[in-house]
Amino acid sequence: MSVLTTKPQRAPSSKKRSGALKRELPNQSEIQTYLDARIAGERDEKLRAAQDFIYDAWELTSARSRIALAYKALRLSPLCADGYNVLAAETTSPKQARDLYNKGIEAGRMALGPEGFKQHAGKFWRVLETRPYMRSMAGLAEMNKNLGEPAMAAAVYQEMLTLNPNDIQGVRYLLAALVAK
Repeated sequence: MSVLTTKPQRAPSSKKRSGALKRELPNQSEIQTYLDARIAGERDEKLRAAQDFIYDAWELTSARSRIALAYKALRLSPLCADGYNVLAAETTSPKQARDLYNKGIEAGRMALGPEGFKQHAGKFWRVLETRPYMRSMAGLAEMNKNLGEPAMAAAVYQEMLTLNPNDIQGVRYLLAALVAK
């Protein structure tokens, strides 16, 4: 487990996980429909409820149960970045994990909106609502590194440091290790 995820430790699953996740994720059209159909307050309420499913998922020892709760969260709010993060953590395919982290980043950007980035710039990790986005960023960087793309990983780490210069996640050490190679 990476220091960047800040999620609770879980017992290893005794069942072998498959590389591919089976259910369909919300597509861009469904996400846009969700955004268009909801007023900001209702959308925020659904996103908070979806995030609660993720907090519950982190407490479970069964991969199948974590995945089920992640899909439940994403059905409730396709802007739940941590829903994608849970799915990425459960797949054995690094490329699929990278795709899921990218979806988490997209969802996080939409959930925060441009005003969220302006308002929280420089103190991102200190604001609870920004953490799913930052976990997606950390996961993407790690997958890029694992897939042999250190320059892409470094770019993500640098963006994270711009958003959170106090570096509560310890990204500077990961970036330094990439640059030192």
